[in-house]
Amino acid sequence: MNFFNVYLLASRNANIRTISRSSITQDHVTMIAQLTKDLDKECARLDSDKGYASISVVLARFNHNLVATNCLSTQLQDYYLTVLRVSPFGADAWSLTVYPRSLAVLVSVILHRQQQERSQKSGGISPRAPANSADSAVINVWNKFLKRLQFAIENTETATEILDDVNVEHMQVLLFLFHGLSLSQKKQILVKICQIIQEVAQIERSVIEKTIPLALSRLVLVFEYLLHYFYDPPSQLMEQVQHNLFTSQTVPSDKTSQYGPSKYFPCREVEENFRRALPALDPQEAGSMRPRFYNLCPPDPSMQETSRVDGLAVNVLLGKEYKLDYSQLYSSCVGLLMAGSQCDKTKEKLSSLDASAMHYHFLLLWRLLSCLPPSADYIRMLSTTDLGMGRAYRNAFASDPLPSESYIDAIHSAHMVTLSGQSPFCINASLRHVLQSLVRFGSDLIVWCPGVTSNSELMRVMLPLIYDVTTEYLGDMAKFLGPIDDPRFEEKSYRYAIQACDQIIVEFSDEESALDEKIFYECIKFMETSLEKPAARKAFKAVYTETA
Repeated sequence: MNFFNVYLLASRNANIRTISRSSITQDHVTMIAQLTKDLDKECARLDSDKGYASISVVLARFNHNLVATNCLSTQLQDYYLTVLRVSPFGADAWSLTVYPRSLAVLVSVILHRQQQERSQKSGGISPRAPANSADSAVINVWNKFLKRLQFAIENTETATEILDDVNVEHMQVLLFLFHGLSLSQKKQILVKICQIIQEVAQIERSVIEKTIPLALSRLVLVFEYLLHYFYDPPSQLMEQVQHNLFTSQTVPSDKTSQYGPSKYFPCREVEENFRRALPALDPQEAGSMRPRFYNLCPPDPSMQETSRVDGLAVNVLLGKEYKLDYSQLYSSCVGLLMAGSQCDKTKEKLSSLDASAMHYHFLLLWRLLSCLPPSADYIRMLSTTDLGMGRAYRNAFASDPLPSESYIDAIHSAHMVTLSGQSPFCINASLRHVLQSLVRFGSDLIVWCPGVTSNSELMRVMLPLIYDVTTEYLGDMAKFLGPIDDPRFEEKSYRYAIQACDQIIVEFSDEESALDEKIFYECIKFMETSLEKPAARKAFKAVYTETA
């Protein structure tokens, strides 16, 4: 292959180049395409191509020369892309995972056709038919990608580890091709993405809440990028695509350390937690894709362009040209915040990938909503709703530049960062935080509304928490129950203990119960010794004489 590359494809002799081009057949293209796919998969599995450095360099240059030197006719180019399963005009479904070497061939073909079309146009020659033009190829790639992504969202498999996911190189290529389109074509793609978000939000809420939102997060990621960089790409995008698809594949083995791995914008908060939770000796299928969680926009807040919202993108969302219901779009984004919130009830054990995917999705969608202007309907809803508790953040975060966002970010971090940072997945820390918040809120309600009849029921529910060893940390919040040395508090305590003993003796003393008889003995002994105390006698009278 190296000989063919140097002395035939790149030969200075026109006759040799002509003979070389005419000798390439579909069988040759099939073999090269199969080698490209196999090398892609093997290097992705090993997370390194050091063992294949020589063949990787030769193959990358060979693929480039095949397209750049016009060795492949248009038909053979289309056939090559079809075998690689990245054909814009093929009938095959688009894959969400497309590896760098296959992407490099796709980009080379599209860029080569764009160059040919410009040359033909400048030379007065009519370019190829619009249906087969380079722009049509890009539009078809985007349509097939979005269709496949929507299918993945609506039909997510239970095992997310084997789910077809979008790798960062694939996403970068899509955005790179997007910025080569005309403004009207860009608008069509943005509208299509908005329509898919609205359609996905129409899925039954119970289903979307129990589905791991990994595929959905990729759709949100693209939408967030277009909101910021609809017209002009970030300066780093071209460098990332060139490095990941071409430079890293064509450098000699002795210089690979100089260029390093793929370039991208990391989502460290999620990716580092995810990698830390993977087994050291067995990274599993879930960890073979690097990175698994990434950003498309520069994440450094010091870069002002990160927070910039593209005016043209906003005009598309709010304008009437495409009949896009912005209120419905905004409501859909708000509703999709709940995606995956109930998935722990459908899976016996959540993997680190599941936990990280939920964290990643919420992080992206919350960041997106912070940039989207609220809809008129949403503002009207807020204006007619009493948000007294929502103003509490002004005390704890009064010195922050944006107190409301600091308050919400603190709540988010207390839950999601802890969830994705533990292995195996555990919701104990989150439950503790929720319970503490509920008890504090209940205590405040009793103080604020002392005459409400439901207070007695609230106190009855919260009293057992101070006797449970797992909720001992809530003891200081039970002051609303009264002083511990007060006779009324003592009577309430005995009443709860007597009811618990009575329930154990009555409901678990049959033959089918496997409860140790020592437990029954201790319950009876406690009840007998308690009769000597006045508060306990009052509790016995209340328990066994009160009618339901």
